[in-house]
Amino acid sequence: MGHAFASRWIIGNLAHFALWMPLLVSVPVALAGAALPWLARKRVPLLTTLILGTWFGGFVILYAPYFCAGENWGYVRFFFRLFPP
Repeated sequence: MGHAFASRWIIGNLAHFALWMPLLVSVPVALAGAALPWLARKRVPLLTTLILGTWFGGFVILYAPYFCAGENWGYVRFFFRLFPP
């Protein structure tokens, strides 16, 4: 298992995720998901922000060093469970 997770894969995988996520989810939906929480008139509670950040960060930390996560667009499916919250 040591060869499957390595720091040398992180930059390439993050670049792969950054390229394919907006294309697969669609650019308007991705931009709205990124911008709408900041445009809301009422403030989001800090605890909610921390929980959602932990949810997102956990997937990134888990899959960024995984060797096959950046091989093709199909492996971006690991991140689709990030969008409902």
